[in-house]
Amino acid sequence: MEYISGIKIKDILLHNDNWFRFLRQYAHLIRPAITENVAKAIACRTPLLGYHLYSCFDCHCRKKIPHSCKSRFCSSCGKAATDAWIASAIKTLPNVRYQHITFTMPSEFWNLFRTNRHLIGEIPRIAAHIVLDICKKGKNRKHYLPGIFLAIHSYGRDIKYNIHIHLSTTVGGFSFKNPKKYINGATIDHKIIKSMWKYQITTLFRKHFKNKNLIPFPQVAHHFKNLTTFNKWLDSHYQKTWNVFLQKTQNGAKITANYLGKYLKKPPLAETRIKSYDGNSVSFVFLDHYSKTHQTKTMPVFDFIKAITCHIPDKYFRMIRYFGFLANRVRTHYLKLLNPKHQPGRRCQLSYIMRIMKAFHRNPLKCDCGAYFKLSQIFFAINTNDLVHRHNLKAASFGAT
Repeated sequence: MEYISGIKIKDILLHNDNWFRFLRQYAHLIRPAITENVAKAIACRTPLLGYHLYSCFDCHCRKKIPHSCKSRFCSSCGKAATDAWIASAIKTLPNVRYQHITFTMPSEFWNLFRTNRHLIGEIPRIAAHIVLDICKKGKNRKHYLPGIFLAIHSYGRDIKYNIHIHLSTTVGGFSFKNPKKYINGATIDHKIIKSMWKYQITTLFRKHFKNKNLIPFPQVAHHFKNLTTFNKWLDSHYQKTWNVFLQKTQNGAKITANYLGKYLKKPPLAETRIKSYDGNSVSFVFLDHYSKTHQTKTMPVFDFIKAITCHIPDKYFRMIRYFGFLANRVRTHYLKLLNPKHQPGRRCQLSYIMRIMKAFHRNPLKCDCGAYFKLSQIFFAINTNDLVHRHNLKAASFGAT
């Protein structure tokens, strides 16, 4: 059996029309955001999305630079978007001490969030308000308003669905007694934060169950017959150990931005980890948390597609949230108190030319004759709706497998 190494996710989707056959078979289960993001990623840097046409007026050569898709699912665009966010965050975040906290929950709850996606938007607020309450009301603490930002993360290293929160909080903040003064604080107690997290997540489930706003996944449907059976199921998991990881404090915005940046705006699997693809199954490498060794996981191609696409967020869903003195509506005010010269940062987006020069140390607009290409025309692509429509028509032409 011949294996292809170093293959890209896009190649796996297009080989043997895997994605279109998958889309046809599971069309009733695939969210619109998945179809749109995959369609854009497949069309990335192809004539479908348009291109810039450059001309050399010395030797009359021409060069096309195709447009990128800006999809959250595209490895190339995701890397560029992540780098841009990190650069902006480093300019925005204050250079103070931070503590990183990871909020996890029992694996039995993961699919409950997967089938009830409206709940995902509530857990960032829960995690942030736990930290805010501890800093505001905690015993034997200075009472202050911290700066918090967090990322919602839905997968582990083996790309299994695993909803959790990565949060960074300043170890200190603006005093409630003197709102213009920044004071140093203390690290958060592990037992207190873990206890509050367990209680709040359990309360969230119970509230939505009472409001008949909770859809069970098949394996636990028998626990959802009534409030009594549901409470017993919740209590059985409440007694388990919930892992909340608190890292040592670190100084500076750069380390903090890079910490959260690696969880953003990119597919759940780096293409460098794909070991092989034989047309029927995909093998990739991941670092096992428990054994601390690299393991190889092999999946049928449709299972692989299902695993990587289920993490695509819905359109306009914000994967990063800000709270405390970093909340959007008050951030500029507080950052100016820390640094009177602070200017609201703009999003740092490197152009294609700048990224090529940074990565390969060459100017892509330099012609072989020594002169430089100049922009002569821009060809725009079809809009996203037309792209998705064309995409769906192609999927409809395949029979279900």
